[in-house]
Order: sequence, then structure tokens, then C-alpha cells
Amino acid sequence: MDGLHIRSGEVRLQSLATAVPPHRLSQSDAARMAAQIFSGRFPNFERMAPVFTSSGIVARYTVQPPEWYLAPKIGWPERMAAYLQGAADLFVDAASRALEAAGCTASDVDTIVTISSTGIATPSLEARVAGRMGFRNDVERVPVFGLGCAGGVSGLSIAMGALALWAWQAAGYWGLAALAIGALGAAAAIFWGVHRNITNGPSPFAGTVAEFKKDAACLRQAQ
Repeated sequence: MDGLHIRSGEVRLQSLATAVPPHRLSQSDAARMAAQIFSGRFPNFERMAPVFTSSGIVARYTVQPPEWYLAPKIGWPERMAAYLQGAADLFVDAASRALEAAGCTASDVDTIVTISSTGIATPSLEARVAGRMGFRNDVERVPVFGLGCAGGVSGLSIAMGALALWAWQAAGYWGLAALAIGALGAAAAIFWGVHRNITNGPSPFAGTVAEFKKDAACLRQAQ
């Protein structure tokens, strides 16, 4: 999105971009597939099935053709191989669009925050596509797993928080973070850390550290 400038403290959202896998599946077809796959495995499936029609979703996208998911001998290795290929392609697509919209290149990126809970990747996705994207060898990588549907918002918060912290510590450091989120689709956001001169003052994360200490104390009392 050209010209998108949302300021939060010392961090500016420079651009956003999205990407989806190649195969489109209507929500009604998805409901039928889910019934075919899960109705015999989960006793409460029929009670939960109406969510497919009440969610407001019109269509979804998959990295493989729909019939691939119905094959009888698709196991963990095949699913992870499909995830790695599909997620890497989505990463490159969404991140490239976001970089272009921001008017910069992959070599300008200082930090990459990658959020994905669909599959497991070791090395992580941003490392796998580093050559295709053109990231520098010294780029900072922050892969995050396990956040599920909260991953999008959490990833934005992580990227913005990291830039704010670095700006406070370095007092004049310019930083760029690229965020790529892969699931049923992907989104990428480019953040700029905005220059400022600091002479004194508390850390922008002072309150967060205090909350961590409170949580630690509560956990000790509960043990």
C-alpha cells in the first residue's frame, strides 16, 4: 500500500502486502471436505460443523489441489514438504511486494520477524529464502512458532517493539524490519525505525520488565 504511514512511538509502518496460495477453495467445498475427512474421526464434528457457514469466510486457498488432501497415504513427511515449499513461495511473494511498495530492497533489511504455525521449518523460512530474496549475511532473524491465529498481531508487535528498543539503546540508529506471516495466506509489513536523539529517560520497555517481574513472583508463590 503506497503512502501508508502509521506512526507508533518511534516506529513507522512503511508498507503492507499480501499473497495467497495458488488453489482457491470455496467455503462450501471446504465444509464438504472437512466432513469427509473428520466426521468419522471426531464424535462432535457435526456440532462444530456450522462454523463453516457462520464464520463469514467466502473462500480459502491451499498450496496443493483439494484432492491432494483426500489422498489416503499423505503423511507427515509429505505434508511438511508441501508446507516448506508453499510457505517459502508465499514468503518471497508477500515480502517482495512489501519491499517494492516501501521503495527498498531485501539488502536494506536489518531484521526479519517470521511468524508461522502451519508447519515446522528448521532452518526457518527466512533462512531458506535468504538467497532468493537477497538478504544480507548479517541480517537479524527472529522466527516465532506456535502463536496460531494470534501470530499476525503478535508479529507486528514484536517487530515494532524491537525497533523501538533499538532506537532507545542506540540513540540515532536507523533500522528496517520485514515481517512475513505464512498460513492459509501470507502478509508482509515493512517497518522503519525513526531517528531520534536521546540524552536520558527510561527505557520504552521499563513497564514490560516490571510486569515480567510480577509474573515471576506470582509463579514462585504458586509453586
